[in-house]
Amino acid sequence: MFEDVNEVQSEDEEKGFHYYYNREERLKNAPQIVKDYYAGKMNPTRGFFKVLVSTRANKFLFFTLVVLTAFALIYGKVTGASSKGEISGIKYELSSFAYDEEVFSSVKISAGPEQIKNPVKVQVVFYFSDADKQTTSSYEDELLLVNNEDFIRLKLQDYEYVRCFAVVKAGPESIQLECPVKR
Repeated sequence: MFEDVNEVQSEDEEKGFHYYYNREERLKNAPQIVKDYYAGKMNPTRGFFKVLVSTRANKFLFFTLVVLTAFALIYGKVTGASSKGEISGIKYELSSFAYDEEVFSSVKISAGPEQIKNPVKVQVVFYFSDADKQTTSSYEDELLLVNNEDFIRLKLQDYEYVRCFAVVKAGPESIQLECPVKR
């Protein structure tokens, strides 16, 4: 295929120099770790978890990540006010958004067929806070829950609200829901 192509030779080859590769000569002066590698004595660590904890630094980093992840999950569950809650098997979800100089808020009420057998009176008190974290106004509404899913909605003309709170009361129990006003 390349019979008609002239080979280019380096100046060293023209002078008669030629490089001879000899593995034994090269390995004779190599460090012990290189000799062990070529002899097949070094076996790499196999397995994902074994690699994660193979050195002291890897163990420390892995342990730190596990502890921080666990802390974040526990902290989020314990202290975080949620936009979702449940009273006697009935689920409540608060949502709020701003559009065209108005704020729309709603509490979605979802119940299973067991909870609907007896109608439930649900009272919701909406609170709103502004950018200074000052609660500025409150609005109250109630509903007799007879369907599997229903909503209590509120529409406001003030655009400056940044956070919505709702205290939901169903029978003797109550929960507080909280969510940001989405822009």
